[in-house]
Order: sequence, then structure tokens, then C-alpha cells
Amino acid sequence: MNIDDKHLQPPSSITRIVDDSASDDEMVTATSNITPLVPAEKLDSAAPSQMPGGNDSMLSVDQNTEQNLGHGEIAPQGEIPATQPSMDLLDRIKGMYRLLDLVNDTAIGGSVDKVVIAQESIESLANTIQPNSYSSMTKVDFRALDKHAIRPQGVYGSKSSIVGFFEELGRLDAETRSLLLAPRDEASGTNRPFMRPGLYLVDAREADRDLFYVVFWPEETTWDDDAGSSVSRNRVTFMRYLKKLCDQLVCLISEEHAQNLVWGDEGTEGNVDDDIEDDDVNERLYAFSVEQTQSQEDSASVHEGFSFQHHSISVSNACNLPAGISSEQLLPRIVVGEQAQGILRVEYNHGEYGRSKVNMKRTRKAMINYLKSDQTPQIQLGEHITRDSLSVLLELGLGTRCGDIEASWVAQCAEESDKRASSIEDRRKADIAKVDETMRKFRASLKIWLPNQASSFFPSLSEEALIASLMEEGSPQQIGAEERNDAIRDVENTLSFASWRQNAVSSLENKLKRISEASGPDYRDIKTRCLEIRFILENSTLDEKVAQQFLDLLFSEGNFESLFNNLCASVSSSSATANQGDGIARKMWTTASSWLLGTPGKRQLVLKKMPATASIPNDISFWKSLERDARLNPAYNEAKELVGNHLIHEIKNTLIYVRNEITQKVRSVISRQMTAIREKDFEEGRKVELDDAWNRLRERMRSFFAPKIDATRSCLQITQITRETGGNRHVEESFRLIGWEIKPRLADFRYTFFPMEIKAEDLQQVSMNADHICKPGISEHRKQTFEIRVGTTLQLFRLIGKDGCIVVLQDRDSLRIFYDSLSGISNAIEKDRHKKLLHLIRIGHESLIAVEETRRHLALLSRKSASGNSSQLFFTDMHAGFTSD
Repeated sequence: MNIDDKHLQPPSSITRIVDDSASDDEMVTATSNITPLVPAEKLDSAAPSQMPGGNDSMLSVDQNTEQNLGHGEIAPQGEIPATQPSMDLLDRIKGMYRLLDLVNDTAIGGSVDKVVIAQESIESLANTIQPNSYSSMTKVDFRALDKHAIRPQGVYGSKSSIVGFFEELGRLDAETRSLLLAPRDEASGTNRPFMRPGLYLVDAREADRDLFYVVFWPEETTWDDDAGSSVSRNRVTFMRYLKKLCDQLVCLISEEHAQNLVWGDEGTEGNVDDDIEDDDVNERLYAFSVEQTQSQEDSASVHEGFSFQHHSISVSNACNLPAGISSEQLLPRIVVGEQAQGILRVEYNHGEYGRSKVNMKRTRKAMINYLKSDQTPQIQLGEHITRDSLSVLLELGLGTRCGDIEASWVAQCAEESDKRASSIEDRRKADIAKVDETMRKFRASLKIWLPNQASSFFPSLSEEALIASLMEEGSPQQIGAEERNDAIRDVENTLSFASWRQNAVSSLENKLKRISEASGPDYRDIKTRCLEIRFILENSTLDEKVAQQFLDLLFSEGNFESLFNNLCASVSSSSATANQGDGIARKMWTTASSWLLGTPGKRQLVLKKMPATASIPNDISFWKSLERDARLNPAYNEAKELVGNHLIHEIKNTLIYVRNEITQKVRSVISRQMTAIREKDFEEGRKVELDDAWNRLRERMRSFFAPKIDATRSCLQITQITRETGGNRHVEESFRLIGWEIKPRLADFRYTFFPMEIKAEDLQQVSMNADHICKPGISEHRKQTFEIRVGTTLQLFRLIGKDGCIVVLQDRDSLRIFYDSLSGISNAIEKDRHKKLLHLIRIGHESLIAVEETRRHLALLSRKSASGNSSQLFFTDMHAGFTSD
């Protein structure tokens, strides 16, 4: 058995040896190497090691070209015999994933072993590390995967030892163990579960943080001396990929193989491929010897120096320094170089926050995703965020991040709304009852106010009579002065409240003016008799006796026209007798009576002689004329009383109509006013309640998010979010979010480099006098500043040439080397554009660095163990871009 001796050591049972021989060029992290292994299709997990006709579900990896790792060629097309998933022992081992698989391709006319990428298993690995990161071959969330670190450690060796290793990890049961150790040959057939040769990844994070084992599961004859050429090539290929994936290798050797080891010496001919690997390692080994001679003597000489004063060499304020940071770290330093020097000043900056304005516009779906916790982990709500913005945020699903706050708030708002609706209904019923009571009193008071207003049109009519005509039966007919005044005052106040007094007075006037002639025939006949008799009396000179006879006809029974004609005839006969006498008076009476009463004195002749102005007037005018006549002639009093009773009846009907009209109008006005007042009060109350409710929600949500804020991470503070809908209805609805992104600025050290320059006169003096002492000055305009976070140490700041510098920074996990100009070093550190990255897990935490400026060489001597028994020397050439170690 011929196995590379640099990886083996005789064990008692199982021996593990760490191999750090992989070059830095070959050293890659799990993220950088596993991620490129992009799967194409799902690989049948139970397919045998032979793959007839190829398989497009795997990506082929060229065995002769290392650069093809992770890119691979597509395996030839073919069909894979259907097998059951249970035939693959990988499914029985918890936390184990296949990275590279060995298949047999017969599609090109021969049988060729090919190493292919196991896509399905890598997909499962990616989704285990970061759920939903791997959807398809073309849809992989590399950004999410980059957040996770993997520390791979390689394992290879004898099958039995690897099985024992799996047992130590607690991944095997008895049946799986026996199946893994069962021999795999032609006689065994293919119906027994087995595990195909290849590279496998075992998740061991429960044992150590970020720890994964990359295990090479060999073929049956991988380690045999008489292994076939294809088996040997497969071994070399898998070992090459194992070294690329892992910095450290552990070789597990069974006792059987340990006894058969053949240790290489000068007379031993080893495997050609193994010799090539030995040569590669030997080229990276250096031999050193320390010589000390007794002839060397220590000596020292003192020369005159110089001094200068500048603020760059002053110590910065060392007050309020946190624990772990001493004032000595803030002392200024001298930075040296063969062609330039300077002063490096150190200041400590306490952590603070920076704010940047956020003004983004996104579609509904994009904004919903943006507000989710996985994209925006930390959110603050502005102190004065409006209810409209809160409503939009709830619509976009922000409330789902606040537990049951939204649900309880909605329930509380619904309860308050029900109470408000109940209160509105109670207020409405109370207002209706109040209106009914007001109108009842108002209607009763109108029975006094209306007659009071009507009496101003009919001074001769009794106001008490008008009031009595409006009172119902059983009501008191006599109204006291105080009650009358109270009623009038109550109506005036109600009409003023309803802003309808002027309308009420105008309506009453119009209705009283339109009181028409009486419709009753008796009243109309009496009215006509009065007009005719008044015309005769006004246009003739009859004595009182005759005039009284005509007035008696007003209420005489029988045919008025016949009685009137007989009286006229009698007057005519008397006028003829009187005409026989002498005297001017007799003649005048005879003449007046003759033309008025006529001969033989028919009534129709009298009506014809009445002027048009004497036609039947309305009741009001007629009543006023009767008042005048009654004052002149008491005979009209009876007619006046009759017409007055009729007029009171007409006024009563008019007042009732006006009362109903005023009552209806005033009720409508008062109801509208009270409804408006009620709605205004409740609307103002509703706004106050809603504002209080939204304020409660805002404070609850702000209080919910506040304790979850991590001061070391960025936070989105939302001050406003609005809905923006375009004019085109086919355009998706969008939203605009305005706020601040609060980024914490962690505490750091600010380093300011002040270059030292020699004045021109000093250079001139030195050229003439070699013993001249130059006094350099500080170039303020050329100073450069860069910042380093607390926890990172400045291991080296060295000037290279006149304008270059090299900076070495060390944190808890790595050592970063920067090489740039003085003007560009700050940007390089800020952007982390390092020239070289060394992991401390590989080189150790203690190191010494030296720079040879002329040749641009950098050497790093590190001590890997605390006991100092193991040291490493790394050497790099700055001219070659830090690519050779």
C-alpha cells in the first residue's frame, strides 16, 4: 500500500494528522468554493456509481483541470435506470451532504469515470444553511448565503476509520454501519444500499461554531498498491479538490493499513502523482540557521539631534475612555521609511449616530416586501407620523409585526363606534322630545300672539274676542295679562331662534289682506243692502224718518227688492205732494230725490246709477266703512255687529291656517337646527375619539418597536408614507416612503498622518555640509486621515518610497494587509480593499512583521501555538501584488 507519507502517522487505533501544506492559492473558504458548485438538475440520489449514457442532472468536473471546479461541463445526455431512493446510504446519515460524485459515463463509446457536482444535495445544503436561498439553478440568493461562515476541515483515509469517525459524531446506527463496511464488488449486486465514492460535507456545528467536515469517501481499492489507473486518477482528483476546499486535512488510518505502510526513502519508487505533490510542497520549505560569532562587538555612538513643536505630537483627550482602552493607545507615533517619515496622531471617537434622508417610491408588492422583518429588521415610527400614514402602513402589513396590537386596537375602535352610535340615537330621541315639547308650548302661545298681531289691522275688533275664538272648548276663555305677556314673549323668542319672525308676520299680513267677500248668501245680501242704502242716503236729502225706514230694510224679512221698491214709491209720492209748496228747499229735495229714486222708483234704476267705485268691497274695507258710518249714524250699529261677527269668523280661520303654517315651518327649522347642532357635536366628538384612537395606536406601535432596536445596526425611521396612483389605470399602485435611515457609527480610532518635510535651505546646507542637522517641519496640507473600529489593531504603518505606505490591521479573525499611496490608503481601508487576507486560525494570533523597502518584500513570522513550539514564516512580494507566499 503506497500512501503519501506526509499525511500519515501510525496510530494506536485511529490517527488524525493536520496538514497545512495546501498553498494559499489553493486555500479557499467554504463560501467561495461551495457556492460556485451550481447544480443544474436534481441528481437521482440512489443511482449506482455507473451512469449509462451520461446524466444531465449532474455537472461534470474535469479531472485534469483544477480551474473547472465549480464550473464543470454538462454530462452527456442519457437515461438513468429508475431506482429507489433508499439505495443511497446518504439518506440515512444525518447532516451529511454530497458535494462531488463519481459516475461512469458510457455515452462516448467507452467507459469513463467522471467527477460531477451533486446538485440536489447542494441545494439541500444551501437551504439548510439559509432557508429558501436555493430555488433553482438560476435563482440562488448568494447575498444571503454570504452572511454565513463555514470552517471546513478535510477528512480522508480508510473506510473503516471513517466509519468509526461517523460513529464518534453519532451519525450511524448498527445497520448503516454494517452496510458502509460491506464489500462492494460485482458479486454483491446492486440491490443493497451503498454510498458512492466522492466528497461529502458533514455538518458539525453542534460541536464547534461554523465547523464542517469535508470527507473523501474512497473506492474499495483506492489505497491499494495495485489499484487500477482509473482508481488512482480518481484518488488524485478527489485529493486535489479536498486540498482546495480545506486548509487542514485529517488522515484516518486503520490498523490494517498502518501495518502495511511503506515509508518512502531514497531507494523507494513512489507513485508519480504523489512525487509531484511532494515536489510542490518541498518548493515551499525554507531552511534557516542561526550563527553567532564571538568576534562581533556591540557598539553605539551618539550624534546631535533636533527638536520641534507641533500639535500632532500632543496627546488627544483621554477622558471617558471605555474599559479596555488605555491612554497609552492614544500616544502619537513616529512612522518611518527609507525615504520619508512622519507623525501618526491617534484620537478616540465615541460612538454616535448618522442620519440620511430616505425618499423612495415602490410598488405595492415591493413596499410590502421592504417592510418585512427580513429586509428591514429595525423600524421606528416618527413621533408625529399622521393617521393617514399609519393607515397605509397597516394596509401594507406592518401591523403583522406588532403581535396582537392591531387586532386589539380594531376591536376597541369597533366598541367605541357602537357606543357612539348608541349615544347618537339617544341624543336624537331626546331632541325629538324636546322639539315636541317646544312646539306644544309654541302652538298654545300662538293662540295669543296671532290675535295680538291681527288686532293691529282691526283696531275696532276685540282682541279678547279673537283670542276666545281660537281657544278650544274647555279651555279658559279669559287670559290674564301676565300669561298673555309670557305667551307673546315665548313666541317671539322661538321665532327669533328659528330666524322666522319676519316670515311669520309677513305671512299673517298677506293672509289678512286677502280675506275675500263672504260666501254665505244671507251675509252677501245684507252687505249688498248696506251698500245700496248707503248710496241712497249719501246722495239724497232725506229726513231722519225716511232714512231710518231705509235702514230698517237691512234686517227686514221678506223680499228686499219689493220692500225697497215700495219704500221708493212712497218716497216718490211724498215728494210729489211736497212739490206743490213753495220754497227753494222743497224744490231742491224734489230734484235730488227725483233723479236718485226715479219714477216709479225701481231698485234696478238705483243700482244702475251707483258708480263703479261703489261695487262690493272686501270685508276689511267694508268693515272700516261701517265703523265710520256707525259713528255718524247709530242705525248702522246692528249691521256693524253682524259684519264684525262674520269678520271674526273669517279672521279665526285665517289665524288657524297661519298658525298651522308657522308651526310647521318653525318645527322644520328648529328640527334642522337641532339636527345640525347634534351632528356637529357628535362629529367633533367623533374626530376627537378617532384622533385619540390613532394616537393610542401610534404610541403602542412606537413602544413595541422601541425596545427591539439594536443600537449597533441600521434602523429605518418612517415619518410619512403616501399612496401615489398614476393616471393610467393599468399602472400598478405605488407608495412613497419618506423618513430617515439611522446608521450607528461605532466607536473607533481616528489616525491622522502628518508627513515630515525637510526645508529647501536644509537640503542646500546638507549638500555643502554633511554634518548639518536638518530640522524637518510638518506638512499640514498633505495630512491623511483614516479610521479603524474598536477591536481592530494597527499592527504596522510603514512608509514605502516617497508616497506609498503599507498598513497591517488585525481583528479577532484575520490579518489584512493594505498597500496604497498616502492619498489612497484612507479610501482603501474604508472600502476594505486589502491586498492580502490571512486567517488567524491558520497563522495564529501572535506575529511579527518586517518590511524590506528596497525590494518591496514583506515577511510575517507567526507563532501558532501558545507554547511556541510551532512557528510559521510567510513571505510575500509587493511587486507581484501579494500573490506569492
